[in-house]
Amino acid sequence: MKYLWILLFIFPLNVFSQHRLSGVLTDADTQEPVPYATVYINGTTKGVITDKEGSFYLENIFVPCEVIISHVSYEKQTIQLDNASNLNLVLSLRSQKIIISEVSVQDKSLRDKNVEIFEKCFLGNETWGNDAILENDSVLIFKTVYQNNEKREIAGGEKWMKNIQGIERLTASSQIPLKIYLPSLGYNLHADLVNFELYYNSTTMTHECKFLGNYFYSPIESVGGGKSKKYDKNRLKTYYNSGMHFLRSLYNNELDRNGYSIHKMVLVDGEYKKELFGFDLQPHLTYLEDDLAVITGLAGVRLSIEYFSKGDEPLDLAERTSQLPEESEIYFLKDTCSIRSNGTIPNTNIMFKKTMGSKQIGAALPSDYLPENR
Repeated sequence: MKYLWILLFIFPLNVFSQHRLSGVLTDADTQEPVPYATVYINGTTKGVITDKEGSFYLENIFVPCEVIISHVSYEKQTIQLDNASNLNLVLSLRSQKIIISEVSVQDKSLRDKNVEIFEKCFLGNETWGNDAILENDSVLIFKTVYQNNEKREIAGGEKWMKNIQGIERLTASSQIPLKIYLPSLGYNLHADLVNFELYYNSTTMTHECKFLGNYFYSPIESVGGGKSKKYDKNRLKTYYNSGMHFLRSLYNNELDRNGYSIHKMVLVDGEYKKELFGFDLQPHLTYLEDDLAVITGLAGVRLSIEYFSKGDEPLDLAERTSQLPEESEIYFLKDTCSIRSNGTIPNTNIMFKKTMGSKQIGAALPSDYLPENR
């Protein structure tokens, strides 16, 4: 069965000086305060709910950063703070008309299939993704285009993969934030979905999935040390052998030290195979200002990523003996692909496959996550 290509989910964040952010939200039409809006730093655990006066305060934030203002009755706002000159925000929110997708009894079966596909692609089709719970899937609105305008399924493979086979394009949208429970990682996740698209790529003859979103992580309060230790252990497991860890290692020129072996994939008789000799990514990396680097000259290139570990920790390639590796792949859609030092990407030009591709929102960690004592 062919693997599904998954775009690395993104939430850009720069880490520099630490500040205090405050502000007031009002209704653009009535000028009344907007209480109970969520104000958060994209991709992090830093966020707050506005009070009855529409006011909010966020301590210990890093600038530059991306501030998201989210409320079920208002249009979402995104504020890019590039410096510390304006850390007292006065914002007017425009109300939005909520579109409710009506589902007939006849369409319920189709919707159930679309929800299942969305959850597997968005949350991930592995342990962490299967544990994750999308608590309000009713807010999702789907549009589906079938190949040859026919609804069809292909036998073989998992049920949800069978349902994908007949789809030319599936999009999902939501005006209301998604509520996701991550019980294994100890987070409640507020996700403002920007877009979601599953489509068939006739060139690679596989389905590819791309999605963007803004994310706010609320740590679950653990009762007793046992729960906390379990969360720490599970977060460490999801962190290693993830796209975030790989890109952080690449940015810091630590791929070898963290056990990653890279090989170029070449097309031989219609099938991609690994080249024998290793591939050096570092010459393709150029460092820019603002904690940013770009990968150039690899448009359309597929690379195999072999990952070696000892328990939960990476195993330096110099120390590796006869251990068999796990394998993932990375694919570059454009000639210029940007990455940040925290392992996130500010565009949609990098895709992962296999193990790393299966780790999606269900295995997601805040972009300011750092393993303790590491």
